[in-house]
Amino acid sequence: GYFFGTYLKKLRQWDYIASRRPDVVLVNSNTTQSRIWKYYRRESQVIFPPINTKRFQKTVWVSREGKKYYIILSALTEFKRLDVAIKNFSELSDIPLVIIGEWSQRKELESLVDWSKNIMFTGAKYGDELVSLVQHSLGLIFPGEEDFGIVPIEVMAAWKPVFALRKGWLTETILEWISWEFFDDPGGKDFQEKFIAFHTKNISNKYSQEACQKQASLYDKDVFRKKILEQVFPS
Repeated sequence: GYFFGTYLKKLRQWDYIASRRPDVVLVNSNTTQSRIWKYYRRESQVIFPPINTKRFQKTVWVSREGKKYYIILSALTEFKRLDVAIKNFSELSDIPLVIIGEWSQRKELESLVDWSKNIMFTGAKYGDELVSLVQHSLGLIFPGEEDFGIVPIEVMAAWKPVFALRKGWLTETILEWISWEFFDDPGGKDFQEKFIAFHTKNISNKYSQEACQKQASLYDKDVFRKKILEQVFPS
């Protein structure tokens, strides 16, 4: 206990000293920026990560028969809180959910849907097959919190809306009621109520495809390149 406490104290001291060395601190969201200020008292510049939005904007013609579906596109890990979406969709039996991804929690998550016929796991998908799955979907379900999430931007680039937890960087990048809707409880207590309202508007074409793509374009890799150059070669 004493050794670990002493080691942890020295590690914190080293971490703080290291944080003073950079001339400029770049962060990936305002959420991270506030954390940098809280712990290091350093000013920082927000530059969102580069996203290849054009990849999801190109039309990929693959025939997909059957009922329209929502997607989750994620590593299957505990902190992504996919269980929240799965438990709620299991009770929304007439609305399909396709979960795209792979990782250590897959078997545990699959055990939550043994009796559910509207939830399907595809494993990891790449390239045009992934783009096609996104483009033929009704939109993205994003039940976890992240400092910055690339997937919601990619899905918006494919002109699809997003239903997500109102936490973290997502609250910075929204056009709420135009390309996004939120639920507020991390445990999903208000998930179904908010989702049904979102779904009803979605199938009535209340979310603008143009607005979704326009919002996604703000985070394109060309925007990232321009901002990095402005930092390196300020005018």
